[in-house]
Amino acid sequence: MRAMERLTLPRLAGLDDLFTLFREKSSSRDMLFRGQSDADWELVPSLYRQGIGGINVGRGPRHNERAYDAVEKRISNRFFSEGYPFLTTIERSTRNDLAIMQHFGCPTRLLDWSRDPLVALYFALYSSKENTDAALYLISPTGQIGTTIDGPYPAGLPHRGRLMMIAPSTIDRRVIAQKSMFTIQSFGENELEFTPLDRREILRETPVNPTDPHEQTTAFVKFIIPNGRKWYLMDRLLSMGVNHATLFPGLEGIGSSIAHAVRHRHLV
Repeated sequence: MRAMERLTLPRLAGLDDLFTLFREKSSSRDMLFRGQSDADWELVPSLYRQGIGGINVGRGPRHNERAYDAVEKRISNRFFSEGYPFLTTIERSTRNDLAIMQHFGCPTRLLDWSRDPLVALYFALYSSKENTDAALYLISPTGQIGTTIDGPYPAGLPHRGRLMMIAPSTIDRRVIAQKSMFTIQSFGENELEFTPLDRREILRETPVNPTDPHEQTTAFVKFIIPNGRKWYLMDRLLSMGVNHATLFPGLEGIGSSIAHAVRHRHLV
């Protein structure tokens, strides 16, 4: 088992260079991509980040993981209680519940990914601040959770000691446009503190049986995007039609896309 690989893009790297690196680093058909606007940020699901509404998640030994489980359950109960009138046509299951909550902004144990590297790159660059490097992650898990997860919440989740993909149901057009995927992962090395995914030694040299009960990943790479290259890469994405209007179908996406084009001096 090895840790995540880190690469800094060359100073003059373009999209073709990125795709060449993707092919070099993974031969898997299941490549997932995630963009983050600050290369210093770690891969931590929103549930485990500091300051989620000031919720007390437990201070004593061996309480944090169970406390987070309880917090997520409370979030789920409130979301589906207040959101029920808008969700009556969506089948309820633990898998669907988590995916829906994540999609609409609730803190969960899931991480957002995309099957499209251009989508992930756009999110890495869109809100990145000046003088800050961005990051694009590539990961190839070999296990995928099916359409339902049975068992009590959250003990029924088949993720203890694993990293697995979840393909969300088509909740709205945004899921399709962004080619959305999620990963679900074990809490980490102990129950006291979540271990960021990028700190774990989960990279295997060769593919394994997807039913193996251990974490299994055949590619895991962080591509650091230098601050000086972000403007060029965003310009290429906008030229190719990757923007808020295509990723967030609807009037809000169109308005955000026009505002971004003005800021980027890309308005036709």
